[in-house]
Amino acid sequence: MQTQTLRVAAYFLIAHYLIVTGLTFLGKGTPDLFRVVITLGLLVGAVGALFKPRKLGWLMVVVYAWYAANPFLLGTWVLWASPEAQSSTKIAASIALALFNLPLIVALVLVFKPASFASFRSAPEDDSAQAAKPADIGRSLTRVFGWTAAIVVVVVGAILAVNAFRTAPDDDWLTSAEYQQEFDARLKKGFYPHELLGECRSGGEKFRADWRAIPSGASFLAHHGMTRQDYDRRNGDYLAKGYSLGSLKHFRDCSGMERYQATWLKR
Repeated sequence: MQTQTLRVAAYFLIAHYLIVTGLTFLGKGTPDLFRVVITLGLLVGAVGALFKPRKLGWLMVVVYAWYAANPFLLGTWVLWASPEAQSSTKIAASIALALFNLPLIVALVLVFKPASFASFRSAPEDDSAQAAKPADIGRSLTRVFGWTAAIVVVVVGAILAVNAFRTAPDDDWLTSAEYQQEFDARLKKGFYPHELLGECRSGGEKFRADWRAIPSGASFLAHHGMTRQDYDRRNGDYLAKGYSLGSLKHFRDCSGMERYQATWLKR
């Protein structure tokens, strides 16, 4: 029974690997094939240890869990530590993290149950000790089919949910050049950036604006990616010309420098 529990844990580890690999190829950018291969090697070792328990074999499962989940945990931690990230984005990231790591969590629970963990200190069960009865075979097949169906549902659901989270929030994050093009197009339609957020994302500075209709009879000025000195100089000049500060946001760019986005209105 203990060995069978460990085999179920192995199936969940395989499901987790499929999710991680699926996200690697579905996400934006060039897949890290080296990491995919290393993770596969650790998976093979972990599954081998679960199908044929041996002393300290559980260490392979722990190493796989740490290596496979570490980038996602770090990414979520960085997101929660970012003051510019919206609360809804942080919550969505946490839900997504829980979803695609669910098979891994289930596998770890099964592995470290006292009864199944004892298999790593004792000889594995001899499945050939007695002939299997037809009824036992039928129950085994039903059990395997049920686990397989459950794993497929978890894998597909997690990949779809996490891929949606990974792509949707980035759709309205623009590079500086892309934002300028968006600004020009919106300006022609009578909109201005009421607020402009900036973040260091995927190795570059990205911007996202809250576009609103220009108030009747008003004029505006807006700048993004300013240093503190640029902001102070422009703010002083614009206030002297009768403008009022409508919005001020700042973030730390990928080089560690503080950058400012501001909008001024004059009615």
